Amino acid sequence: MFQILFYMASRKSHLKVEDLKQEDILQAVVIADSFNVRFLPLTHDRPRTLLPLVNVPLLEYTLEFLLAADVQYAIIFCCAHADKIKSYIQSSKWASPSVGMEVCTIVSDSCMSLGDALRDLEAKSIIRSDFVLVHGDLVANVKLASVFEEHKQRRTSSKGAIMTLLYNEAPPKHATRRAEDEFIVALNSHSKRIIGYHRIKNLKNKFVLNRESFEKCASIQIRHDLLDCHISICSPAVLQLMADNFDFETTDDLIKGILVNEEVQDVSVYVHTVKSMEYAARAADPVAYAAISQDVLSRWVYPFVPDRNVTGLIDDAYVYRLHSVYLHRDITLQRGLTLDENVIIGCGSVIDERSSISRSVIGKQCRIGKMVVIVGSYLMDGVTVEDGCIITSSIADRGVVIGSSSSVTGAIIGTNVKLPSHSKVEGGKKLTMETDLVAEGLTVEPFDPTSGIHQCLYLETDSSKLWNTWGISVTVTDIEYETGTSESESESETGEVQQTEEMLLSDEMATTLDRATNEAVSIDNVIVEINSIKHAYGIQIKELNRLLMKTLLTLPLRSHGNTGQYFSQFKANAVRFLPLLKNYFRSRDSQTDALGAIEETSCCNDVLLSNVAKVVHLLYDEQLDILSEQVILDWWSQLKDRTPAVHKNLEKFIQWLNTADEEDSD
Repeated sequence: MFQILFYMASRKSHLKVEDLKQEDILQAVVIADSFNVRFLPLTHDRPRTLLPLVNVPLLEYTLEFLLAADVQYAIIFCCAHADKIKSYIQSSKWASPSVGMEVCTIVSDSCMSLGDALRDLEAKSIIRSDFVLVHGDLVANVKLASVFEEHKQRRTSSKGAIMTLLYNEAPPKHATRRAEDEFIVALNSHSKRIIGYHRIKNLKNKFVLNRESFEKCASIQIRHDLLDCHISICSPAVLQLMADNFDFETTDDLIKGILVNEEVQDVSVYVHTVKSMEYAARAADPVAYAAISQDVLSRWVYPFVPDRNVTGLIDDAYVYRLHSVYLHRDITLQRGLTLDENVIIGCGSVIDERSSISRSVIGKQCRIGKMVVIVGSYLMDGVTVEDGCIITSSIADRGVVIGSSSSVTGAIIGTNVKLPSHSKVEGGKKLTMETDLVAEGLTVEPFDPTSGIHQCLYLETDSSKLWNTWGISVTVTDIEYETGTSESESESETGEVQQTEEMLLSDEMATTLDRATNEAVSIDNVIVEINSIKHAYGIQIKELNRLLMKTLLTLPLRSHGNTGQYFSQFKANAVRFLPLLKNYFRSRDSQTDALGAIEETSCCNDVLLSNVAKVVHLLYDEQLDILSEQVILDWWSQLKDRTPAVHKNLEKFIQWLNTADEEDSD
C-alpha cells in the first residue's frame, strides 16, 4: 500500500496567464525528434518519424490523425535529420494546399529535449492560440473535436486551465503497459483536475498530495489503470511556463512543477479519458513499434489500415484478405507458401515456395527464399532472406542480406548488413556496418570482423535515453513496494482477484450482447466491440473464446426469469448471435475452448448442469453447426474423472451421437 502524505504550501504566489483571445484555427505542434537513441542503428541516417511502420512512414500516421481531427495548421519541429523531414514533406501530398491542412517545418539543431523545443517555439512567438501537442511517432485514431471543445470551455471559465492530457484505460497487466511508463495520478473526481502525479519508477513508497488541493475536492480518484496517449491540448501558457523554467525537459516536469512549485500554483492540468474503441500509442521503442504494427494489421487503428492507402501512392495500395493478410497486387508468391494472420507483403516482393510468414511485415522489393520461416518480424525495403533461414522477433533495415540457413532472434539489423550463411544472431543484438555511431553510453564493437559487421552495446546506465532492443532491461521486479500484507495473505487473495476480473469482463460482454439485442446493433459492430474487450484487457484469444461462451450461457440467468425457460432463452440467443458464434468458433481449438467453458459453467450452476446435454446438442445440430462431432467426443472422453456430473448428464446425447453415426454408416 502507498502512504498518502500531505504538506501545507508555505505561501501562495500567482502566475499571471495572459488572457488570449482564442482563434478559430486549430493548430498542432509535432515534435519530430525523439531525443534518444533507442532505435539505433535504424536511425543512424534518418529520423524515427520516417521509419516505416507497416510499410508507411510513422509521420504519415501522425499527420493523418491530425487531419482527421480537423487540425488546419501543423508545425513539424525538427532537430536531427531535419533536411530529410523537410524533403519528405515537400515531395509528399502534404505540400499540396488541397489536402486541407497546412504543414510547415521549423528547424532547431540545438534542442536536446521536449522542453528545449517548446522554449524555442515560445521565443519565435509562433503559437498564439490553443494547440495540440504530439510526437511524430504517434499512431492514433482518437476523435479530438469534443476534447478540444471541452478544453476551450474549461479555459473560458478558468484561465489557469492550461493543459488537457489524453489518457486511455488499461489494466495493470495489459500488454501495452511498459515499466518505465507506469504512473499513479490523483484526480478531482468531478473536474478531472490532476492534484497528484508520480512515475512508479521514481516513487519511493510514498505518494504525496498537496493538502490544500486535497481539501478542495469533495472526492478524489487515485488511478493506476491509465496510460498516456501522448496527446495534449495546450494553451500558449504552456510555452511560457517552459520558457520560465529551464529545468523542465518533459511533460512530467511540467506537471510536477505545477503541482509542487509554489510559483505556478495558479495554473492547472486536466485529464480526458478516451473511449474504449479509440486508439493512441507512440512507437517509443522497438517493443512499442512491434506492438503498434500488430495493432495496425489487426485494424485497431481503423481507418488508418493498409487497404485504405494512407499515403495515396500506388505502391501503398493493398488488398485485404482473411485473417488480416494484406497483399500488394505487384508481388510474386510461389506455391506451397503459408501466410498466417497479420501479414503484409509490399510492392515488388517475391516469396519463394514452402516458406511460412506469420505476424510479420515484408517491405517493398524484398526477396524471400525457399523454406524460410519469418515470425513476428519486420523487414524493411530491399531485404533479402536466402533459403532455409529462420527470422523471429527481429527488425531488418533496408538492403539487409541474411545468408542461407541463418537464424536471427530478437535482433535489430542496420542498413546494408550482409550476414554470411549459417549465421546465428540472438540475445537482442544490434548489428551495423557503421563504426562512427556516437551517443552517450553507447559503444560499437566488432561482431564479425571478416564481414565488417559491428554491434552496438549500451553501457550500464540509468539514463532514460537508452533502451535494450526489446525492453528487457526494465522489469517490474526492479521496483520495491511497501505493503502491509503478508505473502500468505497475498497468495490467498489471488484466486479472488482473478475471479473478480473475470466477472467484470463477463459483465462488460453481457452488456454488449444486451445492447446488440435491444438496439439492433449489427453483428459486425458487435465483433468489433468484443475484440475491443480483448485489446483493452490484454487477454488471449483462448480466454476471449471461453469468456464469450460463458457469457452466452449465463445471459438467460441475468434476467432473473423463470429457470424453467432457460433453454428456450439460450436457444433464442444462440440463433440471434449465430454469425458471432461462427466467427469465433471456427477452428478445432476454438471449439475446444467453447466446450471447456460449458464444462466449467455447468459445474457451478445446477440449471446449466441440467441443460448441458441440450446446449451441446443445439450447438452441434445442423441448424447452428458450431461444434463438430469429433471435438465433442474427444472432450467427453476426458470428463469422467475430471467432471463426472457433466459426463453423466451427457451420456444419453453421446449414445445418440454414436448411434446416429452408425446409422449413417449403414
